[in-house]
Amino acid sequence: MSPATAAPPRRRTGPSAPSVPAPRRRPAPPVRGAVTAPRTRTTARSPSRPGPAPRRPAPRRVVAPPRDRVARPRARVVALVVAVAVVVLTIAGFHAFLAQTQVRLEQLRTRTATWEDRYESARLENGRLTSPARITARAAELGLGPPAVAPVPIPLAGDVPRRGGSTATIAAWAEVKRHLDVSP
Repeated sequence: MSPATAAPPRRRTGPSAPSVPAPRRRPAPPVRGAVTAPRTRTTARSPSRPGPAPRRPAPRRVVAPPRDRVARPRARVVALVVAVAVVVLTIAGFHAFLAQTQVRLEQLRTRTATWEDRYESARLENGRLTSPARITARAAELGLGPPAVAPVPIPLAGDVPRRGGSTATIAAWAEVKRHLDVSP
């Protein structure tokens, strides 16, 4: 036999081969809030040796899975972004309100200044028109002047009317009206 046609080595089987224990199973992670039976140590049994009957595992309760650890920071980031957006929009709205109020104040200031100018010019005109020198000059143009002789009081016959009495004034109106000029 040549080395190229050599048969593969035979495996040993039978009693001379060492027995390999069954691999141990990794214990399941504990479930929060679940009631579990106390763990007992189990040993691998060979099919040739009968052992105690396997124990039934304790019934397990169904519990909600733990919250996703990634979702909490995401929710916090989203809440932070929303809060910042609300603050920025609030500041922008307040700034716009202040700008509109400032424009309104400027409009009121210009209107006030305009009306103050009109008032001052009206006062100046009133002062010019009511000056004694102007009134005397205008009266002279119309032919009015001081009387040549001092006025003489003329006594009227009858009772002297009381001042402030409205009924006396109305009652005497008809008599006074005949002495008035024809103009209304």
